[in-house]
Amino acid sequence: MNKNQLQTLLAHCEERLLESRQRVEEALSLVQQASSVVGSVSAESNSAIGIAFASQRDELVKMVLAALDSGQGQGGQANDFLNLLVRSEDDDEYRIGRRQLALTDSEKQILDLLWDTAPAPVDRAAILDHLYSGKEKPSSGVIDVFMSKLRQKLKLASDGRDFIRSSRGKGWSLNQDLCREQKSQPANNGDQRRRA
Repeated sequence: MNKNQLQTLLAHCEERLLESRQRVEEALSLVQQASSVVGSVSAESNSAIGIAFASQRDELVKMVLAALDSGQGQGGQANDFLNLLVRSEDDDEYRIGRRQLALTDSEKQILDLLWDTAPAPVDRAAILDHLYSGKEKPSSGVIDVFMSKLRQKLKLASDGRDFIRSSRGKGWSLNQDLCREQKSQPANNGDQRRRA
């Protein structure tokens, strides 16, 4: 493993740890909210609530974990945002969930081409033309190397999802079920969320 690979791996680990910390903080917030609700209940019904909580403990834990996994700010659909490939209009970058992909220029150009032509497959010749338009073209084997590295980066960032499909004799295409475009947000979007 060379220095760049190690730096990439450490950066990926740091991103995952930060996401984990955020989830723990969200879980603590939910627990604190539940505690304040329980604290506001009168002493008479406190024993009844204690009995109910004790009998439903596992179910409550599952509900808290499901709430964390649901991407609360993303429309409430479980894992909607966590492992999708997202192209952001704002910064013209790709992310998987909250993790920005560290792509080389060639990898990004290939991913752009696959994104723009999806769901149609793109063959080696089209990728070579796209990458080396007006330049001397290398052998087509270089495309296999680029595709392999791009697939590895996508799988590593998404815990193993396969975003790129191979079609024998036709080329490669993106799995559209795992991709979405992130539209530009208005500048006052944060203000709207606070008011809601």
